[in-house]
Amino acid sequence: MCCVKEWIVAGSSPSAEQWIGPALDAAPNAKIITTNRGSKLFTDRQPDVYFFGDEYLDDPEQFKEHRETARKLKAQGARIVGLNRTDKVKAAWDIEWIDEFLTVDVGAWSPWKFIKGHYTAVRLSGLFCLQYAVNHRATSIHLVGMEGYGDDEHYFDDGAVSRVAKDAQLTLKTIQPFIQQVIERCPEIDFRFYGGLNYHIVAGNATIITKADPGGTDAAENWAAEASGQFPTAEG
Repeated sequence: MCCVKEWIVAGSSPSAEQWIGPALDAAPNAKIITTNRGSKLFTDRQPDVYFFGDEYLDDPEQFKEHRETARKLKAQGARIVGLNRTDKVKAAWDIEWIDEFLTVDVGAWSPWKFIKGHYTAVRLSGLFCLQYAVNHRATSIHLVGMEGYGDDEHYFDDGAVSRVAKDAQLTLKTIQPFIQQVIERCPEIDFRFYGGLNYHIVAGNATIITKADPGGTDAAENWAAEASGQFPTAEG
């Protein structure tokens, strides 16, 4: 994968189903990385990389479900990525078969620190997917279903009301500042966000696509949020 240039990072937030098609149309040759429910977004084409995270350890059923999804995708040719654990833990969790284990070597302290070529303990699978794409020579990254937690639905395939207080804190204290840092510290990468965001970013190399036809001449609401001064930037 050393020569990959274009990536699609597919999360599981409510807008994911609406925007995965436009992203695939815009980047038909991109490598795709997704995680958790994101695998359900794909029918004709399977993701190239699937990140199996640990955040569902407190929910054994979901942990088993996502582990089974990873096994199926591996059988179909996807590369399965997870977080590095001791050999004893890998055996206990039955994850020894994962193709690649990422070593988290940047501490999870506020403000969130992103260092290219490393992995920060952000504890959110979608942000690990973003780091993976950045660390695999991306020059363009299309982000779908990555708008952060909002006030209503939690995931694109689950109408349950989200835990608003907790999710608002995750978006404000983790998602926004970390993504802002990634964008600022990778000026050579073009970041394209599909759908409205529940947080603000400011960078000349970031575009937010809010029209159904992002490639059309009518995409008046597409913008690169540069030099506006109205959005908060990440500290550090």
